[in-house]
Amino acid sequence: MSTSVRDETHSLPENRQALLKKILWDAYDMAEFLGLSVHSIRRVVHAPPAGFPSALFLGGKWIWRSVEVQRWAEGEYIQPYAPPPPAAPPALTMRGRGRPRRTIEVLASS
Repeated sequence: MSTSVRDETHSLPENRQALLKKILWDAYDMAEFLGLSVHSIRRVVHAPPAGFPSALFLGGKWIWRSVEVQRWAEGEYIQPYAPPPPAAPPALTMRGRGRPRRTIEVLASS
């Protein structure tokens, strides 16, 4: 009987209900839920499909929030957060190109 590295280093719940109760999933949990290999999940980190939840690298592992992955698997597209663009300041006067000219102030002598 040979034991795999996965059996020694990672304790994955045997039934799917226990998997769904976990808040954070690592690559092994993702592979079981999506029906892919662990290697495929690790490749997804570097080239995610559209709307795929972003991963967090924590403690030497890539982890995902289980709720986000379940929503993505159901077909809900997750919009990445992008802050709104800053409002452009109103243009007061047109300035010429290049360095501004040097102004000479004339001092009135008494």
